[in-house]
Amino acid sequence: MKPEWVNSPADAVITLPDDKEEAVYMYLHWLYSRTVPISANLTHDAAFALLCKAYVLGERLMDIKFKNQIISTIFAQRNEWRYCPVGQSVAILYAGTPETSPARRLFVHLWAYWFRDDESWRDGVDACPKEFLKDVLCQMSKWRLQSPAAPGQMDFQVYCEVEKSD
Repeated sequence: MKPEWVNSPADAVITLPDDKEEAVYMYLHWLYSRTVPISANLTHDAAFALLCKAYVLGERLMDIKFKNQIISTIFAQRNEWRYCPVGQSVAILYAGTPETSPARRLFVHLWAYWFRDDESWRDGVDACPKEFLKDVLCQMSKWRLQSPAAPGQMDFQVYCEVEKSD
């Protein structure tokens, strides 16, 4: 949770001026259907950016179940498309989540494992936050002598938060 939210009074109103309406729509859709709608008309980059905006909204709302559903959807899309979130998606996620975010860890692991020296990856690097690139390099160095399982082929729940019983 972001530090500025920790000290908020319990009855504080959460305003959503920075949240994009498509992320709010995705959240409302999920509340009623427990599914995350992804338009087939979106590019991979646009779809991942929307999912990151939705995850950040879930972070602001402190809705662990929603965030975990977004992680599951990111996994499914990554595996279906064979494409990782780059550039803008990473920037959105890093700007809206704390350092301890499991979603950040997922993105770092995806990049540390899958990064290749080709144009599709290089184009996305410039839009990534320096903090993210540092995290990726640190993870690569940890894995250098290991052979970890591919993050996209692991159980997505490794990157989910523990849900409290209702």
